Amino acid sequence: MPINGINDPQTLTRIQPRVDFRLYKGAKKEKNRFGKDLHNLFRLETKNEQIKRLLAQNYPIKNTVDAFLLEWITILPAYNSIDRAFDCAMELHNASGLIHKCDRSSIYLQMQEYQDPFGHKRKRAISSNKPCPVAGTLEDCPHKCSKTGNLYFYVPELLEAGLNRLGCLSVHSYSDLVGITQKLQAYEQQFGSIKTPPFASPQTFNLIPYKLSRTKIKIKRPILNNGKRTGKKAEGTTWAVQLEILPSWLVQWQNYQRLSEIQQLGFALLPC
Repeated sequence: MPINGINDPQTLTRIQPRVDFRLYKGAKKEKNRFGKDLHNLFRLETKNEQIKRLLAQNYPIKNTVDAFLLEWITILPAYNSIDRAFDCAMELHNASGLIHKCDRSSIYLQMQEYQDPFGHKRKRAISSNKPCPVAGTLEDCPHKCSKTGNLYFYVPELLEAGLNRLGCLSVHSYSDLVGITQKLQAYEQQFGSIKTPPFASPQTFNLIPYKLSRTKIKIKRPILNNGKRTGKKAEGTTWAVQLEILPSWLVQWQNYQRLSEIQQLGFALLPC
């Protein structure tokens, strides 16, 4: 029996899953500002030294004085639903944490401060349906909300070691929010799921494996004058997240497709 307000289904939908390690595209924040972009690298943040050790044994790692960096990693999506595997929202934070979440249509979750019967000040997440002030437009939010996407995943090498640890890649750029979503939609259409393969794949824990890396792409940047958009754009580049099916698994899927086509034609497979 769940406890209301703690682990009941309605409460669980309002809170983010517990994450054991995180990947970021930039260096650590400085004076509450995003750190310098790391170009082709990801920064790993975790308090679990065993996770660091296992990843260092399986991936090319750059371990500096203040950062644990890697170029790529194999991931397994944590959820079948794209909206849950890649949770995107406009978020407003302060020094104490999250204030509210929005989808640019309505503010659907807010952190509410209250005082309990014993005089303690607490916070709780409540559902909301307040209209977003920029709904139906492409304008910047007057609340200064920031666009955020969280991609949740597992790593096969950790699962092999008996560590069922959830990872998360946090992104904030337009290129990544759109690019990752488009990739996941294409893979779902191709394989029927972003997580569960159409055939037995014990080597990947019966999950679809992806290679997570970064690639340099061309973009259009708005030209500003005195801090305001001029309506013009200039050519630019950025290091975007790249999400590709692991090539070795893709070969298995292609063989599965050929086998299915042969069987549909009415041919029986002879035992070896």
